[in-house]
Amino acid sequence: MSSLLNRPITTQLSLVRSTITGVPILAELSPASGLAFQLFIFFMITDPRTTPSTRKGRMGYAVAIAAVEALLRFWRNQNAPFFALFVTSPIAMIWEWWRDCKASRHTSDR
Repeated sequence: MSSLLNRPITTQLSLVRSTITGVPILAELSPASGLAFQLFIFFMITDPRTTPSTRKGRMGYAVAIAAVEALLRFWRNQNAPFFALFVTSPIAMIWEWWRDCKASRHTSDR
């Protein structure tokens, strides 16, 4: 079990999808090795304008994208990474804005 926890979340979610759907694990993992997925990981997710400013926020953002992407792939959506980013990016930006507003109100009360 500990070896499963050391794997990237994409691998873990692929294993879960493979177990649920009965599709071979390599078929579930193959999209992660494609060019489109690599561009998605290295350029779209790491865009400074759309990612949270804190380390904890970025980790939560990445997990949220992975979870939405896994759910969309479970439903056999071929454009799952794009739609996952489309859904989670506005939520992350609103969350960041809300957190900043809350922090500025807290400091102005002092």
